[in-house]
Amino acid sequence: TITIGTRNEFYSLSNLFAQSSFGVYNFPDLASFADGGLGTADSYRISGALAGGPVLPAEFSSAQFGLYAQDQWQVSPQFALTIGLRVDIPVFFDQPTYADQVNQDFNNPDVPSGQLLWNPRIGFNWDINAEQNQQLRGGIGMFTGNPAYVWMSNAYSNNGTGIGILSCGPTNPNGQAPAFNADPFSQALFCVDGAGNRTVGIGDGSFLGEVDLIGGDTKYPQVMRANLAYDRRLPGDFLLTLEGIFNKGINDYFIVNRNYGADGSGSAFATDPNTGRVLYGTQNQTGRSDPNYFRPSVYGTGSVGVFELLNTSENYSYNMTVGLQKFVGPDLRLTGAYTFARSYDVQSFTSSRATSNWRFGRSYSGDQLVDKAEVSSFDRPHKVTLSGTYDFPWKNWPTQLSLIYIGYSGQPYTYNSGGSSGRGDTNANGVNTDDPIYVPTGVGDTNLLFESAADAAEFDAFINAVPCLNEQRGTIMTRNSCRNPWQNFLDLAAVSYTHLRAHETSDDISYAVFCLK
Repeated sequence: TITIGTRNEFYSLSNLFAQSSFGVYNFPDLASFADGGLGTADSYRISGALAGGPVLPAEFSSAQFGLYAQDQWQVSPQFALTIGLRVDIPVFFDQPTYADQVNQDFNNPDVPSGQLLWNPRIGFNWDINAEQNQQLRGGIGMFTGNPAYVWMSNAYSNNGTGIGILSCGPTNPNGQAPAFNADPFSQALFCVDGAGNRTVGIGDGSFLGEVDLIGGDTKYPQVMRANLAYDRRLPGDFLLTLEGIFNKGINDYFIVNRNYGADGSGSAFATDPNTGRVLYGTQNQTGRSDPNYFRPSVYGTGSVGVFELLNTSENYSYNMTVGLQKFVGPDLRLTGAYTFARSYDVQSFTSSRATSNWRFGRSYSGDQLVDKAEVSSFDRPHKVTLSGTYDFPWKNWPTQLSLIYIGYSGQPYTYNSGGSSGRGDTNANGVNTDDPIYVPTGVGDTNLLFESAADAAEFDAFINAVPCLNEQRGTIMTRNSCRNPWQNFLDLAAVSYTHLRAHETSDDISYAVFCLK
Protein backbone atom coordinates (compact mmCIF):
# COMPACT_ATOMS: atom_id res chain seq x y z
CA THR A 1 0.00 0.00 0.00
CA ILE A 2 1.61 3.21 -1.21
CA THR A 3 0.79 6.48 0.53
CA ILE A 4 2.01 9.82 -0.80
CA GLY A 5 0.93 13.11 0.71
CA THR A 6 1.65 16.54 2.07
CA ARG A 7 0.87 18.27 5.35
CA ASN A 8 1.12 22.05 5.53
CA GLU A 9 0.66 24.06 8.72
CA PHE A 10 0.45 27.85 8.83
CA TYR A 11 0.93 29.93 11.96
CA SER A 12 0.28 33.54 12.87
CA LEU A 13 1.75 34.38 16.26
CA SER A 14 1.52 37.27 18.71
CA ASN A 15 3.26 37.32 22.09
CA LEU A 16 3.52 40.15 24.62
CA PHE A 17 5.66 39.70 27.71
CA ALA A 18 6.63 43.00 29.31
CA GLN A 19 8.20 41.82 32.55
CA SER A 20 9.10 44.51 35.12
CA SER A 21 7.21 47.18 33.15
CA PHE A 22 5.85 48.65 36.42
CA GLY A 23 9.28 48.76 38.06
CA VAL A 24 10.84 46.22 40.46
CA TYR A 25 12.82 47.45 43.49
CA ASN A 26 14.82 45.26 45.87
CA PHE A 27 15.82 46.75 49.22
CA PRO A 28 18.40 45.28 51.61
CA ASP A 29 16.23 45.92 54.68
CA LEU A 30 12.99 47.52 55.88
CA ALA A 31 14.72 50.74 56.90
CA SER A 32 15.99 51.28 53.35
CA PHE A 33 12.53 50.56 51.98
CA ALA A 34 10.97 53.07 54.39
CA ASP A 35 13.54 55.68 53.33
CA GLY A 36 13.04 54.98 49.60
CA GLY A 37 15.57 57.63 48.64
CA LEU A 38 18.21 57.78 45.97
CA GLY A 39 20.53 54.77 46.06
CA THR A 40 18.75 52.98 48.90
CA ALA A 41 17.55 50.10 46.69
CA ASP A 42 19.95 47.20 46.15
CA SER A 43 18.64 46.86 42.62
CA TYR A 44 16.03 48.25 40.24
CA ARG A 45 14.62 46.72 37.05
CA ILE A 46 12.39 48.35 34.48
CA SER A 47 11.27 47.47 30.96
CA GLY A 48 9.97 49.69 28.22
CA ALA A 49 9.76 50.21 24.48
CA LEU A 50 13.16 51.15 23.08
CA ALA A 51 11.49 53.36 20.50
CA GLY A 52 9.19 55.01 23.05
CA GLY A 53 5.46 54.56 23.60
CA PRO A 54 3.81 51.35 24.78
CA VAL A 55 5.51 47.97 24.55
CA LEU A 56 4.24 46.17 21.47
CA PRO A 57 3.85 42.39 21.10
CA ALA A 58 6.15 40.27 18.99
CA GLU A 59 4.25 39.31 15.85
CA PHE A 60 5.33 37.05 13.03
CA SER A 61 4.03 34.30 10.76
CA SER A 62 5.52 30.97 9.79
CA ALA A 63 4.70 27.64 8.21
CA GLN A 64 5.91 24.07 8.18
CA PHE A 65 5.58 22.22 4.89
CA GLY A 66 5.78 18.44 4.94
CA LEU A 67 6.05 15.95 2.09
CA TYR A 68 5.96 12.21 2.70
CA ALA A 69 5.90 8.84 0.94
CA GLN A 70 5.28 5.48 2.56
CA ASP A 71 5.13 1.84 1.48
CA GLN A 72 3.22 -0.49 3.81
CA TRP A 73 4.17 -3.95 2.58
CA GLN A 74 2.48 -7.14 3.81
CA VAL A 75 5.44 -9.36 3.07
CA SER A 76 3.56 -12.47 4.27
CA PRO A 77 0.38 -13.11 6.29
CA GLN A 78 2.57 -12.96 9.43
CA PHE A 79 5.02 -10.15 8.60
CA ALA A 80 4.31 -6.50 7.74
CA LEU A 81 6.97 -3.94 6.84
CA THR A 82 6.51 -0.18 6.62
CA ILE A 83 9.12 2.06 4.98
CA GLY A 84 8.73 5.80 4.69
CA LEU A 85 10.47 9.09 4.04
CA ARG A 86 9.32 12.54 5.10
CA VAL A 87 10.90 15.92 4.53
CA ASP A 88 9.87 18.91 6.65
CA ILE A 89 10.56 22.50 5.61
CA PRO A 90 10.09 25.21 8.27
CA VAL A 91 9.60 28.67 6.79
CA PHE A 92 9.45 32.10 8.46
CA PHE A 93 7.67 34.76 6.44
CA ASP A 94 8.93 37.59 8.69
CA GLN A 95 12.34 38.40 10.10
CA PRO A 96 13.09 40.29 13.33
CA THR A 97 14.33 43.86 13.00
CA TYR A 98 17.66 43.96 14.83
CA ALA A 99 19.31 47.21 15.89
CA ASP A 100 22.34 48.39 13.94
CA GLN A 101 24.63 47.70 16.90
CA VAL A 102 23.40 44.09 17.05
CA ASN A 103 23.95 43.63 13.32
CA GLN A 104 27.45 45.01 13.72
CA ASP A 105 28.35 42.88 16.75
CA PHE A 106 26.77 39.61 15.65
CA ASN A 107 27.06 39.58 11.86
CA ASN A 108 23.51 40.51 10.81
CA PRO A 109 21.58 37.72 12.57
CA ASP A 110 18.24 36.41 11.35
CA VAL A 111 15.90 33.45 11.89
CA PRO A 112 16.88 30.44 9.73
CA SER A 113 14.22 29.57 7.18
CA GLY A 114 13.71 27.04 4.40
CA GLN A 115 15.94 24.24 5.71
CA LEU A 116 15.26 20.69 4.49
CA LEU A 117 14.91 18.21 7.37
CA TRP A 118 15.02 14.64 6.07
CA ASN A 119 13.25 12.02 8.17
CA PRO A 120 13.47 8.38 7.01
CA ARG A 121 11.80 5.65 9.07
CA ILE A 122 11.12 1.91 8.96
CA GLY A 123 8.91 -0.31 11.12
CA PHE A 124 7.73 -3.93 11.25
CA ASN A 125 5.19 -6.21 12.90
CA TRP A 126 5.74 -9.98 13.06
CA ASP A 127 3.14 -12.54 14.15
CA ILE A 128 5.77 -15.04 15.25
CA ASN A 129 3.91 -18.36 15.05
CA ALA A 130 0.87 -17.27 13.04
CA GLU A 131 -1.44 -18.01 15.98
CA GLN A 132 -1.87 -14.38 17.10
CA ASN A 133 -0.68 -15.16 20.61
CA GLN A 134 2.74 -13.48 20.37
CA GLN A 135 4.21 -10.76 18.24
CA LEU A 136 7.43 -8.81 17.78
CA ARG A 137 7.17 -5.20 16.68
CA GLY A 138 9.54 -2.29 16.35
CA GLY A 139 11.03 0.40 14.23
CA ILE A 140 13.53 3.21 13.89
CA GLY A 141 13.19 6.62 12.34
CA MET A 142 13.77 10.33 12.50
CA PHE A 143 11.03 12.81 13.36
CA THR A 144 10.67 16.60 13.27
CA GLY A 145 8.17 18.62 15.26
CA ASN A 146 7.33 22.24 15.82
CA PRO A 147 9.18 23.87 18.71
CA ALA A 148 7.41 25.93 21.32
CA TYR A 149 7.13 29.03 19.14
CA VAL A 150 7.60 31.28 22.15
CA TRP A 151 11.29 30.30 22.03
CA MET A 152 11.40 31.75 18.52
CA SER A 153 9.30 34.81 19.46
CA ASN A 154 12.06 35.95 21.83
CA ALA A 155 14.04 37.06 18.79
CA TYR A 156 11.13 39.17 17.57
CA SER A 157 10.75 41.12 20.82
CA ASN A 158 14.28 41.19 22.25
CA ASN A 159 16.23 42.46 19.26
CA GLY A 160 17.38 45.95 20.24
CA THR A 161 14.39 47.66 18.61
CA GLY A 162 11.49 46.22 20.62
CA ILE A 163 11.52 45.92 24.39
CA GLY A 164 14.45 46.76 26.66
CA ILE A 165 14.95 45.59 30.27
CA LEU A 166 17.31 47.78 32.31
CA SER A 167 18.92 46.89 35.65
CA CYS A 168 20.46 49.35 38.10
CA GLY A 169 22.21 49.00 41.46
CA PRO A 170 25.13 50.17 43.59
CA THR A 171 27.60 47.84 41.87
CA ASN A 172 25.96 47.90 38.43
CA PRO A 173 27.98 49.61 35.66
CA ASN A 174 24.74 51.10 34.35
CA GLY A 175 24.37 53.19 37.50
CA GLN A 176 22.45 53.24 40.78
CA ALA A 177 18.75 52.74 41.40
CA PRO A 178 16.63 55.89 41.27
CA ALA A 179 14.55 56.97 44.26
CA PHE A 180 11.49 54.83 44.89
CA ASN A 181 8.35 55.89 43.04
CA ALA A 182 5.05 54.32 44.12
CA ASP A 183 3.23 55.24 40.89
CA PRO A 184 3.51 52.19 38.56
CA PHE A 185 2.68 54.30 35.51
CA SER A 186 5.50 56.83 35.83
CA GLN A 187 8.55 54.72 36.59
CA ALA A 188 12.01 55.98 35.70
CA LEU A 189 13.34 54.35 32.52
CA PHE A 190 16.96 55.02 33.48
CA CYS A 191 19.67 54.55 36.11
CA VAL A 192 21.32 57.45 37.95
CA ASP A 193 24.69 58.44 39.39
CA GLY A 194 25.40 59.39 42.99
CA ALA A 195 23.95 62.85 42.44
CA GLY A 196 20.75 61.57 40.83
CA ASN A 197 21.75 62.42 37.27
CA ARG A 198 20.60 60.11 34.48
CA THR A 199 23.25 57.65 33.26
CA VAL A 200 21.99 54.74 31.08
CA GLY A 201 18.35 54.72 30.00
CA ILE A 202 15.81 52.95 27.81
CA GLY A 203 15.23 54.95 24.64
CA ASP A 204 18.44 56.98 24.82
CA GLY A 205 19.77 55.26 21.69
CA SER A 206 22.68 53.38 23.26
CA PHE A 207 21.10 50.88 25.67
CA LEU A 208 19.42 47.96 23.87
CA GLY A 209 18.81 45.51 26.72
CA GLU A 210 18.47 41.78 26.28
CA VAL A 211 18.96 40.51 22.75
CA ASP A 212 17.94 37.01 21.66
CA LEU A 213 19.57 35.38 18.66
CA ILE A 214 18.97 32.16 16.77
CA GLY A 215 22.08 30.50 15.36
CA GLY A 216 22.47 30.71 11.60
CA ASP A 217 22.34 26.92 11.22
CA THR A 218 19.93 26.20 14.09
CA LYS A 219 17.30 23.70 12.97
CA TYR A 220 13.91 22.68 14.33
CA PRO A 221 14.01 19.92 16.97
CA GLN A 222 14.71 16.58 15.31
CA VAL A 223 14.92 13.24 17.10
CA MET A 224 15.95 9.72 16.17
CA ARG A 225 13.72 7.19 17.94
CA ALA A 226 13.97 3.39 17.99
CA ASN A 227 11.76 0.87 19.74
CA LEU A 228 11.48 -2.90 20.02
CA ALA A 229 8.61 -4.70 21.76
CA TYR A 230 7.42 -8.24 22.39
CA ASP A 231 3.78 -9.06 23.24
CA ARG A 232 2.75 -12.51 24.51
CA ARG A 233 -0.59 -13.94 25.61
CA LEU A 234 -0.03 -16.09 28.70
CA PRO A 235 -2.19 -18.74 30.36
CA GLY A 236 -4.98 -17.33 32.47
CA ASP A 237 -5.74 -14.64 29.89
CA PHE A 238 -2.77 -12.49 30.89
CA LEU A 239 -1.07 -10.27 28.30
CA LEU A 240 2.68 -9.66 28.75
CA THR A 241 4.47 -6.75 27.09
CA LEU A 242 8.22 -6.11 27.03
CA GLU A 243 9.31 -2.89 25.34
CA GLY A 244 12.41 -0.74 25.00
CA ILE A 245 12.63 2.77 23.52
CA PHE A 246 15.73 4.84 22.74
CA ASN A 247 15.65 8.54 21.86
CA LYS A 248 18.57 10.53 20.48
CA GLY A 249 18.30 14.27 19.93
CA ILE A 250 19.68 14.99 16.48
CA ASN A 251 18.85 18.69 16.74
CA ASP A 252 17.78 19.68 20.25
CA TYR A 253 18.03 23.17 21.71
CA PHE A 254 20.38 24.78 24.18
CA ILE A 255 21.14 28.42 24.95
CA VAL A 256 24.38 30.31 25.57
CA ASN A 257 25.00 33.92 26.62
CA ARG A 258 27.31 35.75 24.25
CA ASN A 259 27.60 38.88 26.41
CA TYR A 260 31.08 37.80 27.63
CA GLY A 261 34.59 38.23 26.35
CA ALA A 262 36.13 40.97 24.26
CA ASP A 263 34.50 39.79 21.04
CA GLY A 264 30.97 38.77 22.11
CA SER A 265 31.70 35.08 21.67
CA GLY A 266 30.56 34.17 25.17
CA SER A 267 33.99 32.81 25.99
CA ALA A 268 35.27 32.28 29.52
CA PHE A 269 37.65 34.60 31.37
CA ALA A 270 39.79 32.11 33.33
CA THR A 271 39.76 28.77 35.16
CA ASP A 272 40.17 28.33 38.90
CA PRO A 273 43.43 26.34 39.25
CA ASN A 274 42.32 24.74 42.53
CA THR A 275 38.81 23.52 41.72
CA GLY A 276 38.73 23.62 37.89
CA ARG A 277 35.67 25.89 37.84
CA VAL A 278 35.45 27.96 34.65
CA LEU A 279 35.18 31.69 35.45
CA TYR A 280 33.55 34.51 33.50
CA GLY A 281 34.96 37.31 35.63
CA THR A 282 36.39 37.93 39.07
CA GLN A 283 35.16 38.11 42.65
CA ASN A 284 35.35 41.34 44.65
CA GLN A 285 35.66 41.98 48.39
CA THR A 286 31.89 42.33 48.89
CA GLY A 287 31.26 38.74 47.87
CA ARG A 288 29.75 39.83 44.56
CA SER A 289 31.14 39.17 41.10
CA ASP A 290 32.56 41.42 38.40
CA PRO A 291 31.78 39.58 35.15
CA ASN A 292 33.88 40.17 32.07
CA TYR A 293 30.93 41.47 30.05
CA PHE A 294 31.12 42.22 26.34
CA ARG A 295 29.00 45.39 26.30
CA PRO A 296 27.21 45.82 29.65
CA SER A 297 26.03 49.36 28.95
CA VAL A 298 24.44 48.16 25.69
CA TYR A 299 23.11 44.67 26.43
CA GLY A 300 22.72 44.82 30.20
CA THR A 301 24.11 42.81 33.10
CA GLY A 302 23.15 39.89 35.33
CA SER A 303 20.27 37.90 33.92
CA VAL A 304 20.13 40.21 30.89
CA GLY A 305 22.47 39.55 28.01
CA VAL A 306 22.75 38.23 24.47
CA PHE A 307 21.22 34.75 24.34
CA GLU A 308 21.71 32.53 21.33
CA LEU A 309 19.54 29.49 20.61
CA LEU A 310 21.73 26.69 19.28
CA ASN A 311 21.42 23.01 18.41
CA THR A 312 22.95 20.12 20.28
CA SER A 313 23.10 16.44 19.37
CA GLU A 314 24.14 15.33 22.86
CA ASN A 315 20.68 14.77 24.44
CA TYR A 316 19.43 11.20 24.76
CA SER A 317 17.08 9.06 26.80
CA TYR A 318 15.96 5.45 27.01
CA ASN A 319 13.42 3.36 28.86
CA MET A 320 12.54 -0.31 29.29
CA THR A 321 9.11 -1.47 30.39
CA VAL A 322 7.61 -4.76 31.48
CA GLY A 323 3.83 -4.74 31.70
CA LEU A 324 1.09 -7.22 32.52
CA GLN A 325 -2.61 -6.87 31.68
CA LYS A 326 -5.57 -9.08 32.53
CA PHE A 327 -9.30 -8.96 31.81
CA VAL A 328 -11.44 -10.39 34.60
CA GLY A 329 -14.74 -11.09 32.92
CA PRO A 330 -16.19 -8.54 30.51
CA ASP A 331 -16.16 -5.61 32.96
CA LEU A 332 -12.86 -5.48 34.88
CA ARG A 333 -9.39 -4.75 33.48
CA LEU A 334 -6.25 -4.88 35.62
CA THR A 335 -2.85 -3.58 34.52
CA GLY A 336 0.58 -3.31 36.09
CA ALA A 337 3.90 -2.10 34.73
CA TYR A 338 7.44 -1.26 35.78
CA THR A 339 9.62 1.14 33.78
CA PHE A 340 13.32 1.81 34.09
CA ALA A 341 14.29 5.05 32.33
CA ARG A 342 17.20 7.47 32.11
CA SER A 343 17.30 10.94 30.56
CA TYR A 344 20.34 13.10 29.81
CA ASP A 345 20.43 16.61 28.37
CA VAL A 346 22.57 19.71 28.06
CA GLN A 347 19.85 22.04 29.32
CA SER A 348 16.41 21.28 30.72
CA PHE A 349 14.04 23.84 29.22
CA THR A 350 11.41 24.84 31.78
CA SER A 351 10.54 28.38 30.69
CA SER A 352 9.27 30.43 27.78
CA ARG A 353 12.12 32.94 28.15
CA ALA A 354 15.66 32.59 26.86
CA THR A 355 17.17 34.17 29.98
CA SER A 356 15.29 31.81 32.33
CA ASN A 357 16.27 28.70 30.39
CA TRP A 358 19.87 29.90 30.50
CA ARG A 359 19.79 30.74 34.22
CA PHE A 360 17.90 27.67 35.44
CA GLY A 361 18.27 25.07 32.66
CA ARG A 362 21.57 23.69 33.91
CA SER A 363 23.88 24.14 36.86
CA TYR A 364 27.37 23.95 35.40
CA SER A 365 30.94 24.60 36.41
CA GLY A 366 32.46 24.19 32.96
CA ASP A 367 32.50 26.13 29.71
CA GLN A 368 28.98 27.23 28.77
CA LEU A 369 29.81 26.85 25.07
CA VAL A 370 30.44 23.12 25.50
CA ASP A 371 27.22 21.12 25.10
CA LYS A 372 27.94 18.33 27.55
CA ALA A 373 24.92 16.18 28.45
CA GLU A 374 24.35 15.31 32.11
CA VAL A 375 21.42 13.95 34.10
CA SER A 376 18.28 15.82 33.03
CA SER A 377 15.97 17.60 35.46
CA PHE A 378 13.25 15.33 34.03
CA ASP A 379 15.10 12.11 34.85
CA ARG A 380 12.96 9.60 36.82
CA PRO A 381 14.75 6.20 36.74
CA HIS A 382 12.06 4.01 38.32
CA LYS A 383 8.30 4.04 37.80
CA VAL A 384 5.58 1.63 38.92
CA THR A 385 2.03 1.83 37.57
CA LEU A 386 -0.95 -0.19 38.83
CA SER A 387 -4.52 0.36 37.69
CA GLY A 388 -7.92 -1.22 37.70
CA THR A 389 -10.92 -0.16 35.62
CA TYR A 390 -14.43 -1.49 36.18
CA ASP A 391 -17.42 -0.91 33.89
CA PHE A 392 -20.66 -1.19 35.87
CA PRO A 393 -23.12 -3.42 33.98
CA TRP A 394 -26.25 -1.26 34.28
CA LYS A 395 -27.67 0.25 31.07
CA ASN A 396 -28.96 3.59 32.35
CA TRP A 397 -26.19 6.03 33.21
CA PRO A 398 -23.31 3.72 32.23
CA THR A 399 -20.49 4.27 34.72
CA GLN A 400 -16.78 3.50 34.70
CA LEU A 401 -14.68 3.50 37.88
CA SER A 402 -10.85 3.64 37.75
CA LEU A 403 -8.27 3.39 40.50
CA ILE A 404 -4.72 4.28 39.45
CA TYR A 405 -1.48 4.19 41.45
CA ILE A 406 1.71 5.74 40.12
CA GLY A 407 4.98 5.74 42.02
CA TYR A 408 8.29 6.98 40.73
CA SER A 409 11.72 8.23 41.67
CA GLY A 410 11.99 11.74 43.01
CA GLN A 411 13.19 14.61 40.86
CA PRO A 412 16.97 15.15 40.76
CA TYR A 413 18.52 18.38 42.01
CA THR A 414 21.78 20.26 42.52
CA TYR A 415 23.07 22.20 45.52
CA ASN A 416 23.90 25.69 44.23
CA SER A 417 25.93 28.36 45.98
CA GLY A 418 23.46 31.24 45.66
CA GLY A 419 23.37 33.89 48.37
CA SER A 420 21.63 37.16 49.19
CA SER A 421 22.00 40.37 47.16
CA GLY A 422 23.77 38.65 44.27
CA ARG A 423 26.40 36.88 46.37
CA GLY A 424 27.38 33.29 45.74
CA ASP A 425 28.06 33.77 42.02
CA THR A 426 31.05 31.45 42.11
CA ASN A 427 31.68 31.40 38.35
CA ALA A 428 31.28 35.21 38.14
CA ASN A 429 28.84 35.16 35.21
CA GLY A 430 26.47 37.66 36.81
CA VAL A 431 23.86 35.24 38.20
CA ASN A 432 23.97 32.98 41.26
CA THR A 433 21.40 30.38 40.19
CA ASP A 434 23.61 28.06 38.14
CA ASP A 435 26.67 27.42 40.32
CA PRO A 436 27.02 23.89 41.76
CA ILE A 437 28.87 23.94 45.06
CA TYR A 438 32.39 22.76 45.70
CA VAL A 439 32.28 19.89 48.23
CA PRO A 440 35.24 20.25 50.63
CA THR A 441 37.42 17.30 51.53
CA GLY A 442 36.95 18.13 55.21
CA VAL A 443 37.08 20.92 57.78
CA GLY A 444 40.62 21.93 56.79
CA ASP A 445 40.01 22.27 53.03
CA THR A 446 41.45 25.70 52.08
CA ASN A 447 39.25 26.00 48.97
CA LEU A 448 36.45 27.15 51.29
CA LEU A 449 36.79 29.79 53.99
CA PHE A 450 34.41 30.06 56.95
CA GLU A 451 33.83 32.83 59.46
CA SER A 452 34.37 30.40 62.33
CA ALA A 453 35.50 26.87 63.06
CA ALA A 454 31.99 26.12 64.28
CA ASP A 455 30.54 27.02 60.89
CA ALA A 456 33.07 24.77 59.13
CA ALA A 457 32.24 21.87 61.43
CA GLU A 458 28.50 22.34 60.95
CA PHE A 459 28.84 22.37 57.17
CA ASP A 460 31.04 19.27 57.30
CA ALA A 461 28.42 17.48 59.40
CA PHE A 462 25.76 18.41 56.88
CA ILE A 463 27.80 16.92 54.03
CA ASN A 464 28.35 13.72 56.01
CA ALA A 465 24.57 13.40 56.38
CA VAL A 466 23.87 13.75 52.63
CA PRO A 467 25.28 10.71 50.75
CA CYS A 468 25.16 12.35 47.31
CA LEU A 469 27.45 15.11 48.63
CA ASN A 470 29.66 13.00 50.85
CA GLU A 471 30.69 10.81 47.91
CA GLN A 472 31.80 13.87 45.89
CA ARG A 473 34.26 15.38 48.37
CA GLY A 474 37.09 17.35 46.84
CA THR A 475 35.14 18.08 43.64
CA ILE A 476 32.48 20.41 42.31
CA MET A 477 29.29 18.41 42.53
CA THR A 478 27.88 17.04 39.30
CA ARG A 479 24.64 18.50 38.01
CA ASN A 480 21.52 16.68 39.26
CA SER A 481 23.53 14.12 41.23
CA CYS A 482 21.19 14.33 44.24
CA ARG A 483 17.59 13.13 44.21
CA ASN A 484 14.39 13.80 46.13
CA PRO A 485 12.52 10.91 47.85
CA TRP A 486 10.21 8.46 46.06
CA GLN A 487 6.79 9.90 45.19
CA ASN A 488 3.40 8.16 45.36
CA PHE A 489 0.17 9.19 43.63
CA LEU A 490 -3.25 7.56 43.91
CA ASP A 491 -6.16 8.69 41.71
CA LEU A 492 -9.78 7.61 41.85
CA ALA A 493 -11.92 8.61 38.88
CA ALA A 494 -15.59 7.94 38.17
CA VAL A 495 -17.16 8.72 34.81
CA SER A 496 -20.86 8.44 34.07
CA TYR A 497 -22.79 9.51 30.99
CA THR A 498 -26.21 9.45 29.46
CA HIS A 499 -27.75 10.19 26.09
CA LEU A 500 -29.58 13.51 25.77
CA ARG A 501 -32.36 13.58 23.23
CA ALA A 502 -34.06 16.43 21.44
CA HIS A 503 -37.73 17.02 22.28
CA GLU A 504 -40.14 14.95 20.21
CA THR A 505 -37.32 13.17 18.36
CA SER A 506 -35.20 10.13 19.00
CA ASP A 507 -31.98 11.69 17.67
CA ASP A 508 -28.97 11.74 19.98
CA ILE A 509 -27.68 15.29 20.14
CA SER A 510 -24.87 15.19 22.73
CA TYR A 511 -23.45 13.53 25.79
CA ALA A 512 -23.35 14.67 29.39
CA VAL A 513 -20.22 13.52 31.18
CA PHE A 514 -19.75 13.74 34.94
CA CYS A 515 -16.37 13.14 36.52
CA LEU A 516 -15.29 12.87 40.11
CA LYS A 517 -11.54 12.83 40.77
